Amino acid sequence: MYSKILVPTDNSKGAEAAIGFALDLLIKGVGKSVTLLHIASISKEVSNFSIINTKRVEDELITSNLIHHGYHLLLPSKALFEQKGLTIDTLVELSDDPGESIINIAQDQHFDLIVMGSRGLSVMKELLLGSVSSHVLHNAKCPVIIYKA
Repeated sequence: MYSKILVPTDNSKGAEAAIGFALDLLIKGVGKSVTLLHIASISKEVSNFSIINTKRVEDELITSNLIHHGYHLLLPSKALFEQKGLTIDTLVELSDDPGESIINIAQDQHFDLIVMGSRGLSVMKELLLGSVSSHVLHNAKCPVIIYKA
């Protein structure tokens, strides 16, 4: 049995499937608690906000908007757990290295399982481009399940 399960999500189809798998683990009594994690990347996501029109923008405003947006992205997944009467935690972190952040959060907060989706990259693309799930799988100190839909 797993006490604390960490489920990183980027709202991809693979991540959604992993969330469903984690939900099943809780329903079946294999896990006690789940935390949904979204890693917001300033360099990747900053262009999504209309406030970014000039070179001089308050860092705190960007950070606040990214965190707010991250929690908003987690709401539909959080609702799936709540509809089943299950308690769910959510966490949003800012980082430009999501794989390393996932590993650090899992270790620092004593998660004993990470459940992640697979984007389905081919072996060649994974070798050339790298993969967050591959990095976490090979470097996390706790068990990792890569759930492929």
